[in-house]
Amino acid sequence: MYYSSDGGNNYTYVLDRMGGRLMADPSDPYRLYFTARYYNSTYPGGLYISTDSGASWTIDTDNGLPPPDEFGYASISIHPIYNNIIYISVSQSPVEGTGPLKGLFKSTDYGATFSEIIPSIDYLCYHPPYQYICQGWFANTILISPSDSSRLFAGGCRLWTSSDGGVNWEACDINSAGTAYTVHPDHHQTTFHPLSGDLIDCNDGGVNYSSDNGESWYNISDGLITHQFYSIAFAKTDPDVVIGGTQDVGTFSSTSAHTGGWNNDKSGDSFGHVIDHKDENTWYGTNFMNERRMKTVNSGETWFQINNGTSGADQWRMPIIMHPTDNNTLLSSNNDFIYKTVDGGLSWNIVFFAGNIGTLEYDKVNNNLVYANELNGSKIYLSVNGGDSWSKLDSSPGYPITDLATDPWLEGTVYASIGSFGEDEQLFVSNNRGETWSSVSNNLPEVPCLSIAISTLNNQEIYVGTDIGVWMSQDGGISWEDFNDGLPAAVVVDDLHYYEPDSTIRIGTYGRGYWRTKANGIGVGVQQYDIVKSIHVYPNPSKGVFTIKALEIESIEIVDLQGKQIYEGREQKIDLNQEPKGIYIIKIIADKQIITRKLIKQ
Repeated sequence: MYYSSDGGNNYTYVLDRMGGRLMADPSDPYRLYFTARYYNSTYPGGLYISTDSGASWTIDTDNGLPPPDEFGYASISIHPIYNNIIYISVSQSPVEGTGPLKGLFKSTDYGATFSEIIPSIDYLCYHPPYQYICQGWFANTILISPSDSSRLFAGGCRLWTSSDGGVNWEACDINSAGTAYTVHPDHHQTTFHPLSGDLIDCNDGGVNYSSDNGESWYNISDGLITHQFYSIAFAKTDPDVVIGGTQDVGTFSSTSAHTGGWNNDKSGDSFGHVIDHKDENTWYGTNFMNERRMKTVNSGETWFQINNGTSGADQWRMPIIMHPTDNNTLLSSNNDFIYKTVDGGLSWNIVFFAGNIGTLEYDKVNNNLVYANELNGSKIYLSVNGGDSWSKLDSSPGYPITDLATDPWLEGTVYASIGSFGEDEQLFVSNNRGETWSSVSNNLPEVPCLSIAISTLNNQEIYVGTDIGVWMSQDGGISWEDFNDGLPAAVVVDDLHYYEPDSTIRIGTYGRGYWRTKANGIGVGVQQYDIVKSIHVYPNPSKGVFTIKALEIESIEIVDLQGKQIYEGREQKIDLNQEPKGIYIIKIIADKQIITRKLIKQ
């Protein structure tokens, strides 16, 4: 804890404890309360009290509260008028299971002593007929009504109220018929409006408001840009089609240039997504509960499960990817296995007995090579036959691995990011299918590196998403520069993509929504999208003859990966039969814009 006596200009380190809740006495601004959670014997838990505005702190371990080594995450509420009345809700520590209630305690003497109240239920948990899940280690709130000191509100996974000082509880987050939640689960802060006295609840779904003590609720989150994206995906040719998985509030999708009209299926924790590159109305996604793999064939209007052949435990952040050329072949995983489907998800087969996979990544040059990494671990796996069989690599760049990305030009070249604090090496590259690794971190900040994207037009142009924004290298990782102009400060970038059709960088942030910018840092306008959307190169991959369709073509140039010019002109049907197989870069000038495309000649 840090203390400032000059309005935040300077701070002094005053307390070395794990954070919990900090609250000021509503009637005495010099008196503060702080609940520290137990971490180890060096960092014990307990209630700390300051009587000098936080300059110094004391703790009494014989005040009726749990001992320091059993004092978990705790919330505190002080009556706004009778400030001698204090309630503290303490979760168990060390965490047992998922964090149930350790105890509810009340003080009537400003926190000098406490007496325990025995609640009729553990209000931090879900209860049957739902799964018995507790999350008191992070979802734990307690509140005293200003008009009735016996009326309490408590939140954990659900929201509850008591009219007898905390003994008996009833749910206040469900409709009168008991058939649907009116407030999103996982509650973190509950308070009363200082003027109206109405109830306000902050939860994983946003902010809810009640004017009748929790009898009815209204969500007032519109305008808040707080979505926590785990993944984002795009249509191959239409820049407007975007889909993403978020924590708690489901899948979001848009086909309206991202400025409005987002659709939300409210499916809970939503993770990996992919859009069919041959049928852009077909999307795939994954959800946490019941290990769900989902599919839609009408751009998200309706979804259905595609879990035939799967079993095993749920996995947090379950990935799913599609073969770069075969849209019926997909790979996914759960906590126990890696699965493969060759019929668009109608049936799945186990291809590897290793689960908890964080990333699945096809080699962009040789699609027989597929990489996978252990979620929050150090293991990397490789398949050399399109995912039919796998082996663990002997070497690893570090721990924990957060993302893998393959080079768009070089077979067997793969990058791995590391999500640790205080380390000077956060990004590694292998040029030999993961046999050996070398750092390309150089001047990257010493914070977790979470996501990687490589320009498909210049493989020396690399972008990484970190805990404090986006960083870019234009020389293959030799040097890095800040690439955050226009972004919120210190934004966590969980997913990041280089989108070739309009040369944009697109990011899904953990808490600040979805963003995009031109790869050179210049924002993208609607008129530019119209030009980009008009450009099509087909067939691609090509045997040699292909067509370029676009509005207002001024010129076309084609170069190979060595920069040698292969073609220059305005013809839209082009024959490269005399050129060797490989990757070619098409530069199209249309309406005074330069748009690039990659062509694969087979």
